[in-house]
Parts: sequence; structure tokens; C-alpha cells
Amino acid sequence: MTETDTIAAIATPFGTAGVGIIRVSGPMAPELGGLLFRPSHANCNWQSHHAYHGDIVTADGKTILDEVLVTLMRKPRSFTGEDVLEISCHGNNLILQSILEQLMASGCRPARPGEFSERAYLNGRMDLSQAEALAAMISAQSAKACRIGLAQLKGSLGRKIDELRALLVEALAGIEAAIDFSEDIHENETPALPLHIQEAVAGINLLLSTYRQGRLFTEGINAVITGKPNVGKSSLLNTLAGRKKAIVTDIPGTTRDLITDTITVNGLCVRLTDTAGIRKPLDSIEKEGIDLVWEHLEQADLIVMMLDGSKPLTDEDTHILEQNKNRNCKILIAVNKSDLPAVWNADQ
Repeated sequence: MTETDTIAAIATPFGTAGVGIIRVSGPMAPELGGLLFRPSHANCNWQSHHAYHGDIVTADGKTILDEVLVTLMRKPRSFTGEDVLEISCHGNNLILQSILEQLMASGCRPARPGEFSERAYLNGRMDLSQAEALAAMISAQSAKACRIGLAQLKGSLGRKIDELRALLVEALAGIEAAIDFSEDIHENETPALPLHIQEAVAGINLLLSTYRQGRLFTEGINAVITGKPNVGKSSLLNTLAGRKKAIVTDIPGTTRDLITDTITVNGLCVRLTDTAGIRKPLDSIEKEGIDLVWEHLEQADLIVMMLDGSKPLTDEDTHILEQNKNRNCKILIAVNKSDLPAVWNADQ
């Protein structure tokens, strides 16, 4: 697959930095390099994968926009499989936008979100699992998630899928041969299920069993702190976050809305959510807050159930535990106010 149009986009995040990069992909990439780039030395012969120093100028050649390094990567040895031009300029958004405007005026169009990866996939430079891995690496919030994404980008998942596909193709060939020569099979004899299918099923089940753990590393753990009012949910969030995120008072029902923060624990990204205390609501606003708590508990990977160790367990504590015990997630019981005399123990 080869696109006939040429696309361009800023490849680095928005903001001020030492370097910013603009990527151009498509048949006009070499031509645009020759039109807008003025090399600092005369021997710019545009060898593929070589960086050249010079200036980017306007299309009429009258105005210098920035001092840059330019690299041309000729197809098919580029990220997209097309001719790719990368312009490394100073990382000021005004400079980046001015260069991008000249590219647009010279025949490029703005790239759609993800279009460079889409072209790489359509041109056979990566498979779908690698495209997903690239997106996961870019959005990873922990070192472990980056390592998982990199392994997948290098083809670890794709190779396993290819192995499973090869097993199924061999099984299919065996089944078709059995059909073609069915007259050689006794009418009371049932052909055995090909071993290749059993191997493929086992391999698929193994991959599926790793999905949840892999998702937790790549997407993070959604941990929801819940309990009745005034048991220390907001204090726990502030302590884990290492800063004051939630207002803490001795007045029950202080927290009405969801308050979130993100921490990293042993390489895992954990999204903490402090919630309103669950009780019989006193007004419509508190009811909305408590309804929101139940919605988020449905989506939790981990429920942190806060209990007050200095007071007897109440019907509210029991109700919250009963409502959550059958959810498809882990429940962690956290007993607060351990500095006060305990009136019950964990065996209860």
C-alpha cells in the first residue's frame, strides 16, 4: 500500500524544549527537503539516514525560519515504509508551527492522529500487535509497562500468534485431507481431534491468562478507597500521595466528590480514588456522591475497605463489605486509628 499524498506533523510533545521534531512522510518528502532546506555545506547529496546541518527557509527562500538538522530516510527503510523527512529544530512552538505552515503551503496535509503508525501497518512495517505496543509505550506510566511494550514492539506477541496460526493451518490441512479420503475411514471410526488444535487451544489459553496481569502493568491498577463516613479514607489518600489532595475534618460527609491521584508501587501505576462515605444520604447532593461511589466500585481492580478499629463494627460496615465481596476484584481491609484502643480484632 502506498499513499499518494504527503503528511506532516509535529512529533514531539507540546511545550518548550531544547529540540522539537517535525516528521514528513510521503512521496513529496525528498522534494520538500530540497525546497525548504539550505545546507551549511555544499556537499549535501541527501544520502538516506544521514543528518545534514543547515537552515529551514520559507518556500520563496527569503526568510530563515530556524537552524536545523534534517534527515531523509528513503523507502522502504523508514518507520512508515515511505520516504520520510525529519526536521530537528529548536523546541519553541512558534518555530515548529512556522515550519509546519510552510510544509502545508508546499503541498503537505496535516497527519491524522495515529496516521504515521497506520501507514507503517498498511505498508507492512509492523503488525497490529506492534502498533498497539507502540501506543502502550508512549502512554506507559511505569518502567515495567515500558519494558512490556518494548518486548511486544520487538515482535514477542506477534511471533507467538504466528506460531499458533501455523498450528491451526496444519490442523486444517489434516482435517481437509481426512475429508478428501473419508472413504478410507470405517463408518464406526471417529477421527481424533488433531493434536495441533489441542496445542493451539493450550497456547491461546496461556496468552489469555496473562492478559489481566499485562493490563494492570500497561493501564495501571484502579484502586478505590471506600467505607462509611469519617473512617480516614481521605487521610489514607493524602498519606499515600505524599501531599494534601483531600480535605480532612472530623465532620462526617466532608468528601462529596471523587478525588484521585496516581502513585507508583513496585513498578505498577496505581490510580487512587477517594470517595464519599457510604451511608443513608442526608440530601440529594450526598446521594449523587454515594451513587458515584457504587459506579466506581464496579470498575475497580482493587477495593480498599477502610474500617475504624477504635469503634465497634456497624451495620454500615457490614453492608459495604457484603455489597463488595462478590466483585471480580481484590479487597484489601485497612484498619485505621490504630493509635487508639482497639475494640475489635481482625478475627471478627
